[in-house]
Amino acid sequence: MQIVFLIKPYSIIMYVYKDDSCTFLGSQDFSIIENESHSDYENRVVYVCKDLCQDYIKTDLYKTDRKNISLIKAILTNPWCIYETMNLEKKLDRPERIDQRFIDKLMVHKDHDEVSILKNSIFNITLNGYNVQKVDKQFADNIHIQYLSIYSSTNFLNRLRNTLETIFHTHNVEIDSIYSYINENDRGNVDTENQLKIIIEDKGVDLSYIYQNKNISNLFIPYGYLDVRDKIKKSVHINNDILDKILKSKSLSLASNKISVNRDKNLNNIWLDLETSVKSKIEEDLNQGLDVIKFRIREFLDSIEREFIQKSTIINIYCLDESVLFSMGFNLAYSIRNDAYILGKLLTDESNIFTKKIF
Repeated sequence: MQIVFLIKPYSIIMYVYKDDSCTFLGSQDFSIIENESHSDYENRVVYVCKDLCQDYIKTDLYKTDRKNISLIKAILTNPWCIYETMNLEKKLDRPERIDQRFIDKLMVHKDHDEVSILKNSIFNITLNGYNVQKVDKQFADNIHIQYLSIYSSTNFLNRLRNTLETIFHTHNVEIDSIYSYINENDRGNVDTENQLKIIIEDKGVDLSYIYQNKNISNLFIPYGYLDVRDKIKKSVHINNDILDKILKSKSLSLASNKISVNRDKNLNNIWLDLETSVKSKIEEDLNQGLDVIKFRIREFLDSIEREFIQKSTIINIYCLDESVLFSMGFNLAYSIRNDAYILGKLLTDESNIFTKKIF
C-alpha cells in the first residue's frame, strides 16, 4: 500500500495505491500570488503539502492503515521538474558482464547549485546492438544507454523531502516525477515500440516521439488543461465543478467514435440539456484550445526525419487524472482522429489512438 501525493502547479492531490488500484483521498488547491518570487512559491507549495500531510495523519484512516503503508511517494509535475533525454555510449576493451551497478556508474549524477538531479530513469539499453529489457549479467563490449535525467529545484526538493521524512518518519519516502513514473510503470503494459507519446498536464503538454524503443525527439508545449479550461470558463461564466461535469458529459458522446479508452465510465447527460448557444460557445473555445496544441504537434512531427516514421505508429495520450481525461484527453483524441495531416505524417489511422488515465 502506497500513499501518493501528486504535486501540480496549483493543487496537490492525495491518493492511496493498493492492489493495482488508485483511490482518491483528498486534495488542496492554492492560488496564484501576483509578483511572488519563485522561491516563495516553492516554499508555499511545500507548506501546503505539509498541511495536507498533517491533516491526514490525524485521521482514523491513517491510524488504521499506517502499518500497511509501505511507501510515501510524491510525484512532481511541471513546473516542479523538467527532464532531458541523455544518450551514453561505452566501448569496452573486452566483453564484461553488465549488471545494474555497472549501468548506474555510467550515468551522470552531478548536481548544480540551484538545480538537483531528482532521478535518472532508464529509457532504453542496447548491448552489442540489441535492445534488452533489463541487464542481468550479460556479456557485452558495446553499451548504449538512453535515459531521462530529471531535474528539480534544489531548494524545493530538499524542503519537500525533509517535510515528508519528518512527518512520515516511520515510513520510506520517495520523490518521483510524472515522466519517470510513466516511463517505468507503463513499460510492457502498452505498445510503446513506435509511438507519439502525449502527456497532458495542467500547464503544458509534453510530446515524445519514440522509434524502435528509442526516444528520438521531445517538445514541451506551455499550454495545457488549465489554459483550455480557463478560456471556456471566462466565456460561459461557470465554475470549475460545473464545467468539469459538462465536459465529462460531452466526452461520453465520443465513445461512439471508436476512440480506445482504458475503461468505461457512467456519466449523466448534462451536455444534451444545455442551450444550443452555450454548447456552441464551449465547443468553439475548446476547439480553439485544441488547435493550439495540434498546431505544435504538427510542427513537432515535421521536425522528425522520415526514416524514423514507422507505419501504424501508436498515439498514446496520457492524462494526469479523470478531470484531465474527460476535459481534454478524449476531446484531443477525437480531434486528432479527424486530423488527416497528423495521421498521414505518422502513417497511422484512428484505431491506433489511445487515451490513458494515470491516476
